[in-house]
Amino acid sequence: MDLPTVWNLDDKSTYLSVYSSGLRVNYEGSGFAGAIRANHPIPPQCKLFYFEVDIIDDGKSKNIVIGFCEKSFDLNGKALGWHDGSWGYHGYNGKFYCCSTNGSPYGPSFSTGDTIGCCLNFKNNTVFYTKNGINLGIAFRNLKGTLYPCVGLHRQGQAIEVNFGSRKFKYAATTSNNMGDELLKNKLIDAFNMCINTANIYTLEDLKNSLKIKQDYALKFRGKFNFTMGSYEDAIIDLTKLLDIEPNSKFALRYRAEAYYLMERYMEAIIDLSKLLDIEPNNNFALRYLEETFRTKKAIIDLTKLVGIEPSDDIDESLKRKLIDAFNMCNNATNTYTLDDLENLLETKQDTALKFRVKFNFIMGRYQDAIIDLTKLLDIEPNSKFALRYRAEAYYLMEKYKESFNDVNKLLKIESNDEWVSKHFEKICKKTCEK
Repeated sequence: MDLPTVWNLDDKSTYLSVYSSGLRVNYEGSGFAGAIRANHPIPPQCKLFYFEVDIIDDGKSKNIVIGFCEKSFDLNGKALGWHDGSWGYHGYNGKFYCCSTNGSPYGPSFSTGDTIGCCLNFKNNTVFYTKNGINLGIAFRNLKGTLYPCVGLHRQGQAIEVNFGSRKFKYAATTSNNMGDELLKNKLIDAFNMCINTANIYTLEDLKNSLKIKQDYALKFRGKFNFTMGSYEDAIIDLTKLLDIEPNSKFALRYRAEAYYLMERYMEAIIDLSKLLDIEPNNNFALRYLEETFRTKKAIIDLTKLVGIEPSDDIDESLKRKLIDAFNMCNNATNTYTLDDLENLLETKQDTALKFRVKFNFIMGRYQDAIIDLTKLLDIEPNSKFALRYRAEAYYLMEKYKESFNDVNKLLKIESNDEWVSKHFEKICKKTCEK
């Protein structure tokens, strides 16, 4: 099967020039968008295709686009991702565009010196990008059709160089470098080639027989294979088995953390990354991924907001620190913690534990759970401004405007000059009038 290997000199914008290698592209236009397609589409039998683009020069504007397109996409004057048949990760704002000028926040911006990777996975129909070897998470789902790797440039001085596999990739998951000695690396490549171009599912015994090695190596190899193929749940199962055999396996912790990250199970990723740092405090992968995980939109929790519980006269610094511990314990999708768990951890009375769990659930968007605890808190303390304020807002966010109005009304009776209450009252009135 023919895979993309170079840019197509006959299938590019007139604003672009290509080096004789077929890999480097320069912009020579006057400010209009220009794009170029690879020499071959990604063949349908190819379950996974990955390429990387080095940003040689961003032209001081960062508006370089890395993505993919259909054959029908016009390469002259149209921004990659903004039009039908094109998808792209834009360097100047970090957004991913899917056949539309309305982009979705995705990753960090990129510029001169960065390397951006793009992985099209036709096994699970997803796309993810990497930046300087760090996986940025799923950018797009529902991948289908005949697609070409593509880049878009917009400004004088911009230059990129693609790597379709002729050089070592920066993204470690695409290599066999962390698999052990050379013989085992070669056997992994053989096993991977055996699996990647077929529809068969190989068992652990198949891999053990093929590789002629013991179970822990077979688990390591299959874990890496499943991870690379985008079968993250299967990878996690094997990597967990590997950790049962070898609890401090840096390999297993590294790939399980990344698999959790890609499945948006951020706290589980953080737990594995933290263990990895306990074993190797300067582990570059763990440090970089922790930063990326905490920066990810769904993982960001503003702890200053979390501990800023009103009124705060009964919340000392010690309890605030314990709240952070409680948060780290509770923010785990696989476990449900009871009020007793929080009380025991915080070593405090029930109403304080309720406040803490409420704030956690509220910030995590678990409004129904927050309302349940807020109602319990109001049973203990009927005039709790904290409970009325957060329950009113939770009801509002769930579009239960009547219930929100009732709580705001109670707050006004307790403290008529409260600025938040007045603003929230106006918001509810506006929503009620719209209905």
